[in-house]
Amino acid sequence: MTNEYKVHLGTGIEGRIGRSRASVRAAVGDSLRNIAITAGESHGRAPAFSKMGPLMRFYVYEGFRVFYQLDQRTRRVMVVDFGVMPVR
Repeated sequence: MTNEYKVHLGTGIEGRIGRSRASVRAAVGDSLRNIAITAGESHGRAPAFSKMGPLMRFYVYEGFRVFYQLDQRTRRVMVVDFGVMPVR
């Protein structure tokens, strides 16, 4: 069995990422690939799955927020939301 994770974009996410600047698209792609590589290399004990599925995680890059989940069962980094950070 391979430890490799794949990046999967949720419905409509690819279009939203595509409308951002090229530098943001490149940085988000690099970050997601790094997350997938790190998840595949992790040999630590996996946390127990919640009844609602994988935990939601996020990171912020230049005012854009990327929500994703690490699904150990399907070996995917699932991007579930991408958008501009709300301004207070």
